[in-house]
Amino acid sequence: MSAIIQTDSQEGTTSALFERRLRRIAWLAVIVLGFIQAWTNRHSINPDGVSYLDIADKYLQGDWTWAVNAYWSPLYSWLLGAALFLLRPSSYWEYPVVHLVNFLVYLCAFACFEFLLFQVIHYQAESVNRSSSDESILPTWAWQAVGYTLFLWCALVLITITDVTPDMCVAALVFLSAAILVRIRRSPNKWANFVLLGLVLGFSYLAKAVMFPISLGFLFVCLFAFGNLRKALPRVLVSLIIFLIVAAPFIWALHKSKGRWTFGDNGGFAYAWHVNGTEAYIHWRGEPPGSGIPVRPTRKVFDLPAVYEFREPIQATYSPWYDPSYWCEGTVAHFDLKQQIKVLGESLMGFYAVFINSPIGMAILVGFVVLQLYSDRPVWTWIAQIKQWNILLPAVAALGLYSLVHIETRYIGAFVVLIWLGLFTGILLSKDSKSTKVGSSVVVAVVALSMTVIVAKSIGPAYSTVSGLVRAKDSAFSEYWQVADGLARMGVEPGDQVGSIAYGFAAGSFWARLAKVRIIAEITSGSNLTPKEDVNEFWHSNDEVKRRVIEAFAKTGAKVIVANRVPAGISDPGWQRIGNTNHYVYFLR
Repeated sequence: MSAIIQTDSQEGTTSALFERRLRRIAWLAVIVLGFIQAWTNRHSINPDGVSYLDIADKYLQGDWTWAVNAYWSPLYSWLLGAALFLLRPSSYWEYPVVHLVNFLVYLCAFACFEFLLFQVIHYQAESVNRSSSDESILPTWAWQAVGYTLFLWCALVLITITDVTPDMCVAALVFLSAAILVRIRRSPNKWANFVLLGLVLGFSYLAKAVMFPISLGFLFVCLFAFGNLRKALPRVLVSLIIFLIVAAPFIWALHKSKGRWTFGDNGGFAYAWHVNGTEAYIHWRGEPPGSGIPVRPTRKVFDLPAVYEFREPIQATYSPWYDPSYWCEGTVAHFDLKQQIKVLGESLMGFYAVFINSPIGMAILVGFVVLQLYSDRPVWTWIAQIKQWNILLPAVAALGLYSLVHIETRYIGAFVVLIWLGLFTGILLSKDSKSTKVGSSVVVAVVALSMTVIVAKSIGPAYSTVSGLVRAKDSAFSEYWQVADGLARMGVEPGDQVGSIAYGFAAGSFWARLAKVRIIAEITSGSNLTPKEDVNEFWHSNDEVKRRVIEAFAKTGAKVIVANRVPAGISDPGWQRIGNTNHYVYFLR
């Protein structure tokens, strides 16, 4: 007997050592792969990112009137504002600092995920120990391997550090909320867990408005995760009160700003844009009929090509996208069964692309099915064995909510992870050596294939990163800064008002943010769901039309017009190329 105990002790020690090493390897992989993605894309930006940076400026300046925004949630702007305040980067380093923030949030998200993962592992072990079944769960190392792979897929492929959005913040808070739910099931009598749950869910709402209804879903599930509804009710009520206390100041600020109660307007606009087919994200003119009447649209100062002016009242890099809820006020979202069915079909195709029609999604699905089939239990028995319904159901509900409007992988990445974690808790294998070998082989195959895909995506960027660091040279292509620097050398100063003729949605804002100028008028293509060809219309117009368009820009108060591309074969006097970039400038005065 003592020999058996000693052998078991040695096996346990070996297993614990292997698990610690696996954890160190995971942290190393997360840091290295995340750094590669952040560094490689350090100069990239998107329209959302420019808006969040502008909002951060408003908070730093104490301009509360325009800092409170019904379309963009505040938490991500606070993080960016803190980084800008502490580091005070030059215009060249501003976007890299943004990606530094994204990288740090990514590491926080991994820490939150690991907390969730080990809560699930401990719950699984405790559940099996309480059971007299001759079946066993996946070993800890297998849970770690699958879990870490799920996180890397979610963070580097589905969400990415590249996008300047709050979705990684949301993922971190979703993982932390799910971990607290599991912890509540493990220790249901600790009131502190319920306080912490309300606090985390409150901050998740401040990260993204859609988390308001999703948070209520988490709290609803928590009622039944406790196991005793009568005892759960007062505890969950405490969580709800804490959640509302955290959310209330921003909701009140929105009420003061809008004159009506709302926890955020982006859901209504998203429904109108993606479901009802309202044509314009910006410069909306009430199309199509029935979509509402514009209350304060941007001003159209030339018809064909369309030139829009938006000098006042918002002082921002690119005000039409700084607060769409201001310029598109009057948009009416309405239910239409035919349109809704169409969007649901598109959402199903999106889920298919994530869960099935992708190498990693397919690898995880096949591995899961093989393990489930090998357990030799009917499907209904497996469903009954799922132990983490409390994290599975809110995730399914979140996917259902997004499917009604619009899905993107960055929206659903964290919830995809929760779904797979919940499903894997239903896997039980026999304790014999054959089952152990099969389970281990499947896990190793799934992880190996998934990590091969993730690492392969990083090989090219990794080479570029290492090469640049070794040569101490910034090899990333930063045309936006080159345009900003070129304009400064040509006499355009911070605070100047400029016009933009740009291909792509809000494309002019990328250099304008670094130049610290305001775009107050534009001709654009790509601002609508069905892009119009206003930019091409301008370049192919006759000289008289071009002259009148330029006069229209001049009357708005713009100092210069900047174009991000002049079509081949067109040569117009007055346009000067900005350095070696593909951008051109026309001085109006």
